[in-house]
Amino acid sequence: MYQLFTKTAARVNACSAMGREAIQKSRVSPKNDRSRGNFLMTAALLLVLGAAMQSCCMLMPNFNTKDVSVSVTPSNADILFQSGNKAGTGSCRLHFGCGDKQTAYYQLTLQAAGYRTKVVKVYKSNSSISYTLDKKVDTYVNVSVTPSSAGIYYRNGNKAGTGSCQLTFDEDEKPNTYYELTLDAPNYYSQTVKVLKSDGSKSFTLARKPIKTVVVIPAEAEISVNNEPVGKGRYDISFENKDRVLLTFKAVGYETASYYLLKSNTEQTVTYELDKDEAYENSLGGATAAQYANKWVPITVRKGLSQDEVWLRMMSIVREHFEQIEKTDKSSGWIKTFPALTPYKASDVRTTLEIAPSYSTGEMQYKVRLYFEKRKKGSGNEGWEKYDRLMKMYRDVIPNMLNSVGGGM
Repeated sequence: MYQLFTKTAARVNACSAMGREAIQKSRVSPKNDRSRGNFLMTAALLLVLGAAMQSCCMLMPNFNTKDVSVSVTPSNADILFQSGNKAGTGSCRLHFGCGDKQTAYYQLTLQAAGYRTKVVKVYKSNSSISYTLDKKVDTYVNVSVTPSSAGIYYRNGNKAGTGSCQLTFDEDEKPNTYYELTLDAPNYYSQTVKVLKSDGSKSFTLARKPIKTVVVIPAEAEISVNNEPVGKGRYDISFENKDRVLLTFKAVGYETASYYLLKSNTEQTVTYELDKDEAYENSLGGATAAQYANKWVPITVRKGLSQDEVWLRMMSIVREHFEQIEKTDKSSGWIKTFPALTPYKASDVRTTLEIAPSYSTGEMQYKVRLYFEKRKKGSGNEGWEKYDRLMKMYRDVIPNMLNSVGGGM
């Protein structure tokens, strides 16, 4: 019966239209009264039939078209048809055709981030309908690490926290879902761990690396470990897989010192005190050293002095400061002393004076140099190194020569 009305409903308007058209034609082109009467009777029947069928459709709701409004909370929820196509966001209107029964429906999926997904059916019989999605109940797992300075890092390298953090698990995730974390702190062994959704809370303690604290006096001394600068004054040494490390300490005005620190040393804090650099205290740096230390200084003999006079004056100054002379050659004007040793508590300094002729047309010229070397006590002949400072005890040697035989300073 339903199918009959469905098919007939489609012809309702056509019947009515045909009836109206027949009446119109009967008025304008009747052949005779009898044919005109038959024509009018047919038209009237069509109009009556159309009206009857329209009344039928009015009385049977299944033959009405209808829109049903749907709204969802939260308003950013997606509304999807069963096919997966999107019907709307937050709200939509569903259309039902004339031939749809009252039990006809749309199946919709409602979903939003942080909310539980809901699948619903919206019927033609509904006028409008609203839905509210339930919020998901996330699971939180607290993580703490000792020491509290330890960094906590996700597998991608992003930092989750320092000392502690809270991990969030989605409601839909299984109990064996986990985060993989890396725990890291200076002087502690790093650790990679897994934290499960089912853990509730989790605590970890990092194993401390074997360390010793190194303290050096003075506090401004630079510390190097295995020839790598690491800080000043104080440093925690981590031996890891090494049995010893080489420590080097440097400070202005103090003797540089190097020591091996053994892992087996029973002291937790090891203190070193640098010796004062007496050579530094008894020497000059800066512009004065740059001018006279380890540099050849030219001397132009002033006019009026003979070569003999120049020789006597230079030898007088040399003997005033140096006891032993290695080479002399009066004819050429060459003088070289033996290295003069100046011992200190932690180091030695030796000084050599050289004077040599400097040939020039028309003028008598010489050049003079004070050469300084320094070594640590007990380092032997191999320990001598060039020392670019001017020892105070020789500060007047070159100026005196310049004033005595040259044109002055």
